[in-house]
Order: sequence, then C-alpha cells, then structure tokens
Amino acid sequence: MGPAARDLRIINDGAILIAGGKIAEVGPSRRLERLSVAKKADVIDANGRVVMPGFVDCCVSLLCGSARHSGETAEAESREIRGWSAQRMELEARVRLRNFVRGGTTSIGAGCGTAFDESSELKALRVLNTLADRFITVRPALHAYRIPPEFEDRQDEYQLWLASELVPRVRAKRLAAAVEIGDWPGVAQAARDAGLPCRTRRPGPVVMANGVTVILPGRHTLADYSGPLALSTGFHSTHSPFHNMQTVLWFARSKWGMPIEEAIRGATINAAHALGVADRAGSLEPDKDADLLILQAGDYRDLGWYLGTSAIGTVIRAGIQILPRTGTSA
Repeated sequence: MGPAARDLRIINDGAILIAGGKIAEVGPSRRLERLSVAKKADVIDANGRVVMPGFVDCCVSLLCGSARHSGETAEAESREIRGWSAQRMELEARVRLRNFVRGGTTSIGAGCGTAFDESSELKALRVLNTLADRFITVRPALHAYRIPPEFEDRQDEYQLWLASELVPRVRAKRLAAAVEIGDWPGVAQAARDAGLPCRTRRPGPVVMANGVTVILPGRHTLADYSGPLALSTGFHSTHSPFHNMQTVLWFARSKWGMPIEEAIRGATINAAHALGVADRAGSLEPDKDADLLILQAGDYRDLGWYLGTSAIGTVIRAGIQILPRTGTSA
C-alpha cells in the first residue's frame, strides 16, 4: 500500500461502534467486539465491503432556478426564483437534497445567490435553515458572488449594499453560517466584522475557504496548487447540473490524473474543513457524527472508476440508515 493510500488510514477488518448518533469507537473488529457495550448493539454486516465517511459537498447553489436552455437568460432565472413561495422553495430543495443523499452526500453547504433580491435571498436562507440536519447536514450560506444584471454598470454600488446592509442583516437574523462572495475585499471585511466565515470565488478553482482551495470539476480544470484541495459538485441547474460526488471523483481521477486517495480526501475531510464542519464530519473518528457510507464494492478505488453507476450501497446519517430506507423518512 503506497503512501497516498496510507493517508486514508485504512483499517482492514475494521468495525465502528455507534451510540446516540455519534461514533463511539473505531478500530479492528476483534477489539470492538470485546467491548461490553458492543455485545448489546445491533449489527450491520458490511463484511467484504468498504465503509467510509459520507461525502461533504461544500459549494452548492441548491435554490437556483430550473435549467436554462438556449436563449434563456440569468434575468429569467432571477424572475423565477423571486416568484417562488417559501413552500415552493422547500419542495425544490427537498427534491434536490434527496438526489444528493442518493449519491452518498451527508453534509452540504447550500445557498441561493440567483434571486438578487433581498427579500427572496432572506426567504431562501430561512427555508435552508428549516432543512438543516433532518436527513442531511445543511449549512446555509449567503451566496453573493454574482452581479445582478441591473447592477452590471454599478458594481461598486452593489458591493456597498452587500457590505453595509445585506451581510449585517443576515448575521443579525442568524440565517447563514458563511458568506460566499466574489473577490471583493470590502464585502469580505464586512463578513469578518459580522463574525461570518467568508468563502471567496475566484477564476479557475472556484473557492478559497478556511485555507482550502475548492475545485468544481463541472466548470473548471485543475492546475498546480499548493495546500489542501477539496472537491465539490458546485451544483447549479445550468452550470453544473449533477448531484453525485462520485461523478466528481471520476472527473478528478480520469481527467486530471488525481490519485483516487487524494480525491476521496478532497470529497470528505478536506471539504469538511472548507465547510467548517470538520469537528463533526469528513472522517470516521470518535465523537463525530455517525455519517457513513457502505459501498457495494470491496475496493475504494471503484469510486473513481465507474461513471453512471453508483457504488453506494447504504447511507447512514447520524446513526440512522437513510438508504436503503428502513422506516425513516427523508
């Protein structure tokens, strides 16, 4: 096993003990089976299969509009979002979140960013907050990295409005866990002053977050970058219309030549750091949420090999089996 594979800290014939939705113990099966508390535990047999952390998708435009086809415009999408009620937003979000879960995502950083209207953006954030932690961890973010069409010739005015009005209002209402903006120092400073982590979208690899460079394979190509890399679908119904992190792993391995071990870290623990949830997600360690996947395969490398065929067999969120369903409701 080479150095990259060792970085995944693989335990052959391993076991995980879950209690109260948290990981209590991780280690060799022989050791955990001898624990007194394990003798009374329900057993999920994953013999011969890979057990790994759930994926973390850290930069998603969950409440974007419908897919835009040839001739349709960003203004049309904005009008569509502004016309949605809170109930319609929640319905759209739930449908899309189920698709993420089917692909093995258990934590997501989600925003809107396409309404360009204060009341609609705040409405979207309120909806995202109602969805948090039910069957997937949702970290709402204020997405304000695109210039509204009506402000194309007044970008400074738009940035001033963000910094002086919208960001402080979002913080006062406690609607977002972070702010995702363009490369705008004034807005970034306003976010810091408000105590909100700031993710910055830049050309090429899209986002800088908590010292991690986040790559969106659906839109960009990989160049040489130092420091930790995270991967995200960057879901948007027009620009990156896919929900499955396994597709991202395929992009990383086949198109960029990224070692699959590095890609898996980018889709789990590195993405958790970028999202600010590394204390609870991204790896299988004691005291973290019991968010894990059981693959239908016995080799983790299958994750980056097949395209269009899911390797995900079971999804467990906070100790509850979500897929296949066992009586729990998403």
